[in-house]
Amino acid sequence: DRPGLLRTQIRAMLRAAGGRVLRVMFPMIATIEEFEKARALVEMELTHLRRHGHQLPERLEVGTMVEVPSLLFQMDELLEQVDFLSVGSNDLMQFLYAADRGNTRVASRFDNLSTPVLRALRDIAVKGKTHGKPVTLCGEMASQPIAALALATVGYRSLSRSEERRVGKECR
Repeated sequence: DRPGLLRTQIRAMLRAAGGRVLRVMFPMIATIEEFEKARALVEMELTHLRRHGHQLPERLEVGTMVEVPSLLFQMDELLEQVDFLSVGSNDLMQFLYAADRGNTRVASRFDNLSTPVLRALRDIAVKGKTHGKPVTLCGEMASQPIAALALATVGYRSLSRSEERRVGKECR
């Protein structure tokens, strides 16, 4: 949306990570093409830093959040290009159910243990394993013991949960 701003942010991260490992994760990616454009900006900034003699990260991993349902139908292609994935369960469920989770009138529609949700999450975990890419999950589901058990059952081995059980709280 704002490539100039994104390039500045990427350059700052790359410079700050000189000699260290850097993991860059892009949020709200809806298509493979969006990820390719974002990754191309990372490559442009790496080229710029090399040209100007800056120390580069020791290792760079680039991944994406899976929050937009359209990515569910592009998993194989996406997993060929990313180094890792992180499922944003709050946003993914909101978009799967086409309902604002902050709206009390429709919040009851959210059932994170429903068959469609668990199938989608299982498919992501299985495809990640098949492609040899780590897949983590971030969101409210990880804060709920029963949901965390369900996530382990469908293949998740790394969960990130919010400090407080409150809708909208960022994962830590």
